[in-house]
Formats: sequence, structure tokens, C-alpha cells
Amino acid sequence: MGARVTVTIVGASGLVGRELLVQLCRDSSISVIHVLGRRAIHLPEDPGNAELVQHQVDFNRLAEFAWPPCDMLFCCLGTTIKAAGSQEAFRTVDYDYVVESARAARRAGATRLLVISAMGANPASGIFYNRVKGEMERAVAGLGYESVLIFRPALLSGSAPGAVRSSMLRKWHSNYSIRFCRASIVRRRRRRWRAPWP
Repeated sequence: MGARVTVTIVGASGLVGRELLVQLCRDSSISVIHVLGRRAIHLPEDPGNAELVQHQVDFNRLAEFAWPPCDMLFCCLGTTIKAAGSQEAFRTVDYDYVVESARAARRAGATRLLVISAMGANPASGIFYNRVKGEMERAVAGLGYESVLIFRPALLSGSAPGAVRSSMLRKWHSNYSIRFCRASIVRRRRRRWRAPWP
């Protein structure tokens, strides 16, 4: 067995983040999981062989936070324009918080980044949502990580604020999108990401 790794996850209270945290606890190659969020969350009852450490952080004051040393960052931060209340507030979460978290983790020693984006992300898009996601992708790709892997799920449904709520979408999502996304993050975390746009 190779050396076990230390990981940090931000956004573990969301749809994908919740599922991902459970999956990470089952990964025998992980020794420590740092869970960062604005508020404390209920942690999995069985962390497996990993040590779970929870940190509460003000994302508006990340420069003052002592980011825990880690080998890789799983970033599941994200909201919607409706939930955020404005385009500016949405950009703060989906661009500023994501990029600054990735920058802080890189400074703390992380060499691999895995981040949730969205289908259609493109920094040149005429759609604000897609443009912000694309700009975020481009920004994190330039932070000096050895490996960056970006996931682009489609519509998300579930119990989180702002999620799409229809029985058909919820069934599709629970059977495919969340599970595929978090499983893919775990299984493909060593693969290098290449930008789909110039």
C-alpha cells in the first residue's frame, strides 16, 4: 500500500459534497479528511480509517484562516443566482470562494485539485452563469497544481436550497448525477485535467 494522503473538502454540506464525504471515508488511501465550511455539519458516523477534522471558516476572510496542510482539495462549493439573491452574490460564492479556497490549499501544500463546475461552463459564454463557471475553471487551472480535475454535472436536484425539485429530475439525479459525480471524483482523482477552451 502506498503512502496515505491528507485531503480537504469544502462544500460538504451540499448535494454532491455530502455524498462525496461519505465516499472519502471509505477510501483506505486517505488518512485525514479536513472538512471546511461556514457552519458545523453532521459528520458520517463511520469515518472508516480516516481521521475527520471539522473547521468553521469565514470565506470572506480566508486570508486570516490557517489552512490545514493537505495533499489534495475537493471543492464542492456552489450556489444558484436565485439562492444567492443576485448575480454579484452568486459570483462571490462560485468564483471568489472557489478560487481563493484553491489558492489557499495550494499554499498549504495541495498538489491536486478536484472541483465541481457546471455543464456549459465557458469564460466566453453569453450566459452569466456559464461564464462565471468558465472563468473559475480558467483561474484554478493557473494556480500551479500538478493536477486539476473539473467535473461538470447537469441540473442538480435534492434537499439543498436552490436545487431543482421535480420527481422525474430527482429520480434521474439520485440514480445518476450525484452518485456518478462523487464516484468519478474519487476514482479519477489522479487524472490530469485539460481545458476544453483556449
